[in-house]
Amino acid sequence: MSGQDPTGERALALYSTLVMEDGRTVGEAALDAQIEDAAAVLDLTGPRRHWLGRGRGGSKSTDGSAMALCAMVTQAPVGANLYIGANDRDQAAIIHDAARGWIRRSPHLAGLFDPRADRIELPGKAATLTVLPADGAGSWGLLPWWVFLDELAQAKSTANAREFVEALLTALPKVAQSRLVVMTTAGSPLHWSYPVYQAARGSARWRVSDWTEANGLAPTPWQDPEELEEARRSLPAASFERLFHNVWTSADEAVWSEEAIAELVRPTAEPLPYSRRHAYAVGLDVGLTGDRTAVSVSHLEDHSHRDHATGRDVHDGRAVVVDALRYFEGTRADPVRLATVEEEVVSLARRYGGAPVVYDPYQAVGLSQRIRDRGFRVEPFNFSAASKQRLASTAIGLVRDAAWSLPGDPVLVEELRGLRVAETPSGQFRVDHPAGGHDDGFTACVLGAHHLLEAAPVVLRSSAYSDGRLAGRAIQRDDADDAYWAEGGERAFIRGRLDRLASGGGQDWRARGR
Repeated sequence: MSGQDPTGERALALYSTLVMEDGRTVGEAALDAQIEDAAAVLDLTGPRRHWLGRGRGGSKSTDGSAMALCAMVTQAPVGANLYIGANDRDQAAIIHDAARGWIRRSPHLAGLFDPRADRIELPGKAATLTVLPADGAGSWGLLPWWVFLDELAQAKSTANAREFVEALLTALPKVAQSRLVVMTTAGSPLHWSYPVYQAARGSARWRVSDWTEANGLAPTPWQDPEELEEARRSLPAASFERLFHNVWTSADEAVWSEEAIAELVRPTAEPLPYSRRHAYAVGLDVGLTGDRTAVSVSHLEDHSHRDHATGRDVHDGRAVVVDALRYFEGTRADPVRLATVEEEVVSLARRYGGAPVVYDPYQAVGLSQRIRDRGFRVEPFNFSAASKQRLASTAIGLVRDAAWSLPGDPVLVEELRGLRVAETPSGQFRVDHPAGGHDDGFTACVLGAHHLLEAAPVVLRSSAYSDGRLAGRAIQRDDADDAYWAEGGERAFIRGRLDRLASGGGQDWRARGR
């Protein structure tokens, strides 16, 4: 099966016979767009630089490794070196496993290739396919006949990552009929790969194929609609557009509009009374000098409404109520005194039924040990890129559903106004403050909310939703707290909301997002 195969007909025929995980061949299962992309990549008479933009789940690693194997068999010269560039070792392992999977499932390939731990060899041509994790220093001096860059737009914004790509790209002219294939989901226009994409679109030496919503290929047709809807609900709008609609867009967008803050924040910052009906959690974010220390108390409630046709209560979802929020602020000359913070945390945990304390261990290891020694449960939340994204998803979901009741603390309100969704080059996102801003109270609140939503048992229903939604205010209290309820001015506030709903001026909570 040797020969140059300049138009790629034999390579494409071989590509169509490869066996997928479900037992079908590529020719039986592939979209027309997949066949068209493969035909163009494997045709040596056309452009030899290809940018294939596909959204998440677009079979990039799988299709790219299949094309490389077929080109090795029918087109590669003797001694050819093919390289697949990955952003890290984990991604490299995924691509390597995809290539080995094609060989394992396709009997007519099994006798041709010799898969090794770090490469795949074609002994009949002394050709080698190597998957490389990003390593700038180690990539110079390579002589590639084929370069496949996977998820280029998600590469790290580091000197090493850029050097790795630069070394591979500048090596291509050294080899006759060399080929470059970039398969990636769109990224941020601020990413260093965006100028490469723009240059490719304007060059006759490149073929650019973008799967988009306009051509019916984004999201990819085989993706589960329910999974897509879950992703839509948990991701910032810009991130969803980028990841699933393959749109170049920045996710550095504000989380909180003034309207959203008004929906979530109660009229006062006064603490809410303890109720035996609820499970509580204390959130703790410690800052000693440059940042504040914040302590929050939260509980979980259920949204429900009565279906008059059946006479049954229907569960609509859960909401988090922040009952109390405390700040401590220090300076370099007078840092926050952890002994004072400890007493406040213990006091709040005791007041709210022995609530567990969820904390960022960065500056609170000793503090958490002392709190534990005093008989309270402590739960560390270790911050990483992935865990920050989970917190961001929790916050975005609560804001979207107006399912977060926050105290009207002016310091917290100022934090909320400045918070933004920031996206990393690898595609992960977080909620963060601008330079010179703070997010300590927000962090304490979302730590408690995330813990309750992830770990708490089923919470008893509350009749707090007489106006059809939480709206940050309508929290049922015992009769003994009626004086506090009136003094806070919240009775009048909620009555106004009810009146507006009755007159058609408000929106039912259950209708949001439909």
